Amino acid sequence: MAEVAAVIGLTASIVQLIEASRKVWQRIQNFRNGTIFRNINAQLPLLQQTLERIQTAQKQGALDSATQQALSGAINGCLELITDLDAVVTSMTPADTSSKFHRGCKGIRSFGKDRSIKDIQAKLDRSVSRLSCYFSVDSSLSSQDVAKVLARNIPAAWKSPEDRVFFEVPALQVSCFVGREELLDRINLSFMEHSASARVHVTVLLGMGGQGKTQIALEYCARTQNNYQGIFWIDSFSESSVLRSFEKIALKLKAPESVATASLKVDFVKTVLIGWSKPWMLIFDNYDNPISFNNLKAYFPSGHGNILCTSRNADTTRLGTTIRVDSLTEDEGLHLLLHRSQHDWTDDSIAEGRVIVRQLGCLAVAIDQAAAYITFRQLPLTHFGDHYNKHREEVLRHTPESLWEYRRQMGEAEKEVSLSVFTTWEMSFQQTPRDHNEKKSIDHFLTLSAFLDTARISEDLFESYFTESHPEWMQIFDSEGNWSADKFQDTICRLLNLSLIQNVDINGVQTSFSLHPIIRDWLQLRQKHQQPHDYSREAMRLLSVFIQTHNPSALTLQGRNEILSHIEICVQLEAVHRGPDFSDSLQTLIDLNALINFVTTGPVELYKGAETLELWRLAASERLLGRDDEFTLFALRKLGEYYFFQGRLGEAERTLQQALQGTETLLDPNHVELVSILDLLAKTYDEHDRLEDAEAMYQRAWRTEEAALGSDDDRTLMARARLGMFYIMHNDCFDGETFLNGAMGLLEKSQGPYTEREPITYLELGNLYCDNDRLAEAEVMYGRALREFSKGHGPQAWGINMTKLALGVLCLRAGRDREAECYMKQAQKGCENIYGPLDVLTLCIIYGLADLCFVTGRSEEAETYCEQARSGCGKILDPQRPVTIKLVFQLGRLFKQEERFEDAEVYFRLAAENYMATLGPAHNDTISSVFELARVLHWKGQYADAEGYYVRAKEGYEKSSNPDEVLVAHNQYYLGLLYHETGRWEKAEASVRRARKCFKKTLGTHDDAAITSLWLLGRICERSAKLKEAEAYLKRARTDYKRTQGAKDPKTIAVARHLHRARNLIASTASGNLTEEPRGSPET
Repeated sequence: MAEVAAVIGLTASIVQLIEASRKVWQRIQNFRNGTIFRNINAQLPLLQQTLERIQTAQKQGALDSATQQALSGAINGCLELITDLDAVVTSMTPADTSSKFHRGCKGIRSFGKDRSIKDIQAKLDRSVSRLSCYFSVDSSLSSQDVAKVLARNIPAAWKSPEDRVFFEVPALQVSCFVGREELLDRINLSFMEHSASARVHVTVLLGMGGQGKTQIALEYCARTQNNYQGIFWIDSFSESSVLRSFEKIALKLKAPESVATASLKVDFVKTVLIGWSKPWMLIFDNYDNPISFNNLKAYFPSGHGNILCTSRNADTTRLGTTIRVDSLTEDEGLHLLLHRSQHDWTDDSIAEGRVIVRQLGCLAVAIDQAAAYITFRQLPLTHFGDHYNKHREEVLRHTPESLWEYRRQMGEAEKEVSLSVFTTWEMSFQQTPRDHNEKKSIDHFLTLSAFLDTARISEDLFESYFTESHPEWMQIFDSEGNWSADKFQDTICRLLNLSLIQNVDINGVQTSFSLHPIIRDWLQLRQKHQQPHDYSREAMRLLSVFIQTHNPSALTLQGRNEILSHIEICVQLEAVHRGPDFSDSLQTLIDLNALINFVTTGPVELYKGAETLELWRLAASERLLGRDDEFTLFALRKLGEYYFFQGRLGEAERTLQQALQGTETLLDPNHVELVSILDLLAKTYDEHDRLEDAEAMYQRAWRTEEAALGSDDDRTLMARARLGMFYIMHNDCFDGETFLNGAMGLLEKSQGPYTEREPITYLELGNLYCDNDRLAEAEVMYGRALREFSKGHGPQAWGINMTKLALGVLCLRAGRDREAECYMKQAQKGCENIYGPLDVLTLCIIYGLADLCFVTGRSEEAETYCEQARSGCGKILDPQRPVTIKLVFQLGRLFKQEERFEDAEVYFRLAAENYMATLGPAHNDTISSVFELARVLHWKGQYADAEGYYVRAKEGYEKSSNPDEVLVAHNQYYLGLLYHETGRWEKAEASVRRARKCFKKTLGTHDDAAITSLWLLGRICERSAKLKEAEAYLKRARTDYKRTQGAKDPKTIAVARHLHRARNLIASTASGNLTEEPRGSPET
C-alpha cells in the first residue's frame, strides 16, 4: 500500500512541478527576459525535460520503490524552490493590465531582488543536477545504489573513492628550490585561517615576471600533497588553456561519455569536487591577462577546497588574499647560483657569487638563466663579472632610464646604474650557434620579429619575404634556393630552448611563435650595426611583400587582423624612429601604398593607423616625385577622403581643394579624374550646410562626366541622379524630380554582361529611390543588386551585406519589422565573418538593429545594440566622427524615452559638445542635440540651465543658412512653455507665437503641433489677463481638435474645459473667484 502511495505521490508531484515551472518560465518570457533571469531561463526547460524522462521511466516500470522514494524527495525540494521563485517573479513583474505607473513602481522594487534570485538559482542548479544524475550513473548499479546517489546529490560514477588521491601538477619543479620559507608559511597560514569557512578560499601570488611564482606554487604542492585528496594544476594563460586543463582533469576523474563538451567537463569537475569530503586544491598558474580573460571566477568550484593563483597583474588582488612575491634574498640567490652552476662552496666562489647575485638584482629567473649560461660556457665565476660588464654597457647604451625598475651600485662606483633581466637574455643569446654568420642571421631574425606585433608571428610572413626578396640574412632558411620549413622550425625550437621566444605552434602547415614584451624591448634596444628605423622600415617591407603576394579577400578574419596588428606596430615604431635626416626611397613609397591599400580594403576604411600612413605616403611622394605629380595628387585626394569619412570636414575641404587645384593644373579643368574630388567636395559642403557650394560641385561633377563620357554613360547618369536627390533633400522637388526621374529611367534601361559597376549601380539606384520614399522601386533595384553581387563575388561579398542592410532599412520604413530584422542580422553575420565585430560596416548594421528595436518598442534590446555599436566605434574611430556622435545621440533618445533623464542628459551633453566641435553651432545636428539636452533639463526642473540651452539652439538656427524649420518651431514652443511655467507671460506669448507661425508654415494649420500651440497661447493669455484673446485661441483650438481628433478625444475635452473657464472669468466681476484648475493642459 505504501508503495502504491509513493507511486501516486511521485506522479502527482511531477505533474505539479511541470505545471509550476512552465508557469514561471512563461512569466519570465513575457516580462523579465533579462540578464538576471538568464541562467534560470535556461534551467527551467532542462528541468521539464528531466521530469518528462522520469515520467516515461515510471510508466515503463523502470523505477523501483527505493528509487521512486528518493526521486520524490528531490522533486518535492524542486517544487518548493519553484514556488519561492514564482513568488519573487510575481513581486517583480506587473500584470498585463497594470498602468505605466504601477509597472514603474514594480520595476523600482525589483532592484533589491537580485540576491534572492541568485540564491534560488544556485539551489535550483544543484537540484536539476541531482535529478539528472539518474540518467548519468553506471547502468550496473543497483536501484538501491541509485537511490543513495540521488540522496547524496553526487552520481556514483563521478564520486572518487576516499582512499584514492590525485596529484596532477606538471613536472617542472626545479631540482634545487632555495629559500622562500616565509612565503610558503604565509600561503599555508592564509589557507589555515579560512579552513573553518564553508567557502573556498583564494590566495594570489603576485609579482613581476621572473620572480619565481610558479616554482613557489610547485614547491607548496609538493610539500602539502598529503593534506589534500586532490591537487590539480590549471594553465590560466587564456580561457582556452583553462578549458584544456579542465578537460584533462575530467579525464583523470573518469567523466562519463555523456560529459562531452568543454563546458560540461568544467561543470563535471566542479560538481565532483563539491562532493568530496576531504579538501582539494586547484592551482591557476600564469593568470597574467585579466583584461582579455576576465571571468576566471566562473571556473572556481565551491565546497571544501583551496585555490592558489599566480599572476603579475595587480588587478588579481580582487580575487582573494594577496601575497607579494619579491626578489630572492642575497643568500637565497647565492645558493641558487652555486647549485645550478655546479660550483663548490669555496670562499672565492661565495665572494664572486655574491657579486653576480647583486648584479642580477636577485631576480630568480635571471640567476637561473645566468647559471645555465655559466654551465654551458664553462665560465669560471671570476670571469663572469667582466663578461657581464661588457654586455651591460652595450644594452644600457640604447636604454631609456624610465624603462628599468632595479638599480644597484656596482663595486666601488658612486654612480647608480640600472640592472635588468635584459642582461640575462643577452647572455642566453650567446648560446646560439658559434658560427658568426649564422649567429648574425639569427640576431637579425629575432630583432626584425621584435618590430612586428609579437603576440603571434607566423612563418608565412618570412616565407613570402624570402621568396620575393631573398635577403642575405635569410640564408639560414635556405635549402637549395628554396624556403625550408624544417630549417625554420629548427631555429624556432633552438630559440625556444633558450627562452628567447614562447608560445611556439608547429602544426605541420605553418609555424608561429611569440615574444615576451620585455624580450621584445630588449631586442629593439640592443642594435649594433643597424639603426632602429632600418628595422622598422624592413618590417614594413616584409609586410608589403606579403600583402602583394596574397589576395586579401582570401585571408581569414584572424589572418587579416594579424596583418593589421603588425601594420599598427610598424606605424608606431616608425613614428618613434623617423628623424630629421630621414630620407624616403621609391621602394618606401611602394611599401606605403601596399599597406594603405590593405588597411582600406572593403569597408574597413577608418583603421586608426590610416591617417599616419596617408600622411607619410603624401610626404614621400612630394619628396620623390614632386607636388604636381599625378600620384602625389592622388595621395592628396585619398587623404581628403580619409578626413571626410572621419568627419573632419574642415581638413577635408582644405585637402580636397588643394587636390582639385593641382589636378586642374596638371590635367584639364574638365578632366574626368576631377569627378571623384568634386563629388567629395559636394558632400563636404552639404555636411557643412553650404548648399550653394554643394550644388555647384554636384552640377560640375555631372557636366564633367557628361563631357568626358557622354550623356548615356552609367557614371554620368548616376551623377545626374545624385544632383536630383540633392535638390529633393533640400526641398527643391521640381528640379529634383526632373533630374532624378530622367537619370533613373535611362539607368534602368542599361543592360549588358555582369561587371562590378552594374550591381553597385543598382544598389545606388535603390538608395536613391528609398531616400525618395519610392520603396517598391527601391526594392526591385536592391533585388537586382543582390542577384548580381552573388554572381560576381560569392556569398560573403561586401556588396551582398551592404544590399541586405539596405533591404533591412527599406523593410523597416515599410513597416515590415520581421523582414527588416532578418535582413539586418544576415548582413551582420556576413560582415562579422569577413571583417570582424569591430568593422565600421558591422557596427553600422548593429546601429541599424538598434534603430529597429527602438522603433518597435524593444527599448532594452535597442539600448544593448546601441551601446555595443557606440563602444565599438569608440575603439576604432575618432570619438568626434559623425557616426560615433550619432550613436551617442541615439542612446540619449533611448534613455529619454525610458525617462532615465540622468543618463539621457549625459549622452545628449556629450553629443552636443562633439557636434559643436566638429560641425559648429549652426549645424542642424548640433541644434538638435542642444535642443534635446534642453528638454531633458526642462523635465528635470532645471529651468535656468534648460533656458540657456534653448537659447543656444535658437542662436544656432538663426545663424544657419538651412535651418530645420520643424526643429525651430519645437524649440520656440518649448522655450515658450518654460517661460509660461516660470511666470514670464510676455516672453512666453512671443515665443509660442513664433512657434505657431513655423508649425503652420511647415506642417499645416491642422497639424497637432499647430493646434497645441494655439491651446498654449490661450493658457498664456488667460494667465496674463488677456481673457478675450484667450477665449479666441481656445475656441479655435477646440474647433481644430474636434475636426482632427473628434469631440470625445481627451485633448478636445481638456481644451473645452479651459475655454469654459476663460468664459467664466470674462463673465465674472470678481477676479479672485477662480474656478478649479481644469485637468489636461498643453504642458502634458
